[in-house]
Amino acid sequence: MTIGFIEIPAGQSLQPGETMNVLLRLRKWPALEGEIHPGREWHIQEGGAVVGMGTVLQVVGT
Repeated sequence: MTIGFIEIPAGQSLQPGETMNVLLRLRKWPALEGEIHPGREWHIQEGGAVVGMGTVLQVVGT
């Protein structure tokens, strides 16, 4: 588990059941080295509640 920020373009919103390509910034943790790669799927949680799912399309920068 790590901390991250999802950037939804200004003026747009995302509702349950919708999909959108967004930029996700994750806090860099040594334990995540090699774990974040295209095709990796994960749950997006807010507290203990799962509020979405995501799939890595591209890794930019390290």
